Amino acid sequence: MIALRDILIFAGLAMVAVAFIASLFPVREGVSPVPACSDCAFKLTGPYSIVQYGNYAAVQLGERQLARYGWAYVDGQPLRPGDAASCYPQPMYVWAVGGVAYVSCSGAEPKLGNKITATYNPSKVTVVVRDPARGGWSVAWGGSASGSRSGAGDASWEITTAGPITLTAAANSKCRISPQYAAARPGDRVEFVVECSRYLKLDITFYHGAPYDYCRNNAHVAWGSASASFCSRSNLGYAELWIDLATGQRAQPAGAACSPAAPTSVEKYSWGYVYYLNVEQAGNRVSFRGDGFAAQYGFSATVEGMRITVYVVDVLRADRRQGADVYFYSCS
Repeated sequence: MIALRDILIFAGLAMVAVAFIASLFPVREGVSPVPACSDCAFKLTGPYSIVQYGNYAAVQLGERQLARYGWAYVDGQPLRPGDAASCYPQPMYVWAVGGVAYVSCSGAEPKLGNKITATYNPSKVTVVVRDPARGGWSVAWGGSASGSRSGAGDASWEITTAGPITLTAAANSKCRISPQYAAARPGDRVEFVVECSRYLKLDITFYHGAPYDYCRNNAHVAWGSASASFCSRSNLGYAELWIDLATGQRAQPAGAACSPAAPTSVEKYSWGYVYYLNVEQAGNRVSFRGDGFAAQYGFSATVEGMRITVYVVDVLRADRRQGADVYFYSCS
């Protein structure tokens, strides 16, 4: 026989079950507020997303977390840490059951273990900056997420966003960046390239013991398929040479800032009858002295990735004690 106590217990359990089932249907809607609850249901309109972190899931508007849950399910499957779901521009329906969030973009009632209708979108925009010359750049973004970043050299990062963003990029005054503007949605990859005018500067002081006539005191520079020659009527000559590292051509930049550039792989260079040749390096300076007849002598070195040869032409036996001091600078 069923006791009165059993009837009361059964009725109480039935009421709890009805309340639990009713909580599964969307009963709230709007942009805000987002209920912070473990058993409820609501509808959100706007660029909301649900993001899975290491040990919890969060309903977010941009970067701001509005509610947290133990885990999130999309399409009947649990999200992985770092994943996100967004229905935008469609409404997002969220059922919170036992502290676990189930998301639907169609409003259909979710059933644990079965798939629900939802649109899955990655929640990140990947940004890449190529700046091999380390000229310097800045990138700012706004829209569904906002922020900024600046630096010099190559870089990459991810922006977490539930919707579209607009990016604006700029380079320092001596460089240019492209593109300057870009629009991106979650899952997109945006790349910016910084190009800077970079130059190699050579300050050359060249010597001759007894320059009898014009150009007996001389200095020559060769790089790639280009070259430059200088001469002096006196026993001391001076020359300044600028090379555009992008084009390999001679240049005359204005307002460039320079810093010492130490050559590498410095080697003696000689051709013809060379009796004596001494080459020395100290930081960004390379010096040589030599003696010969119907000869060329000097040095070859690599500076800023460019192979350069600096030499003098020794025409007569009487042309003695020729040479040069060369200072190298990297400029932009």
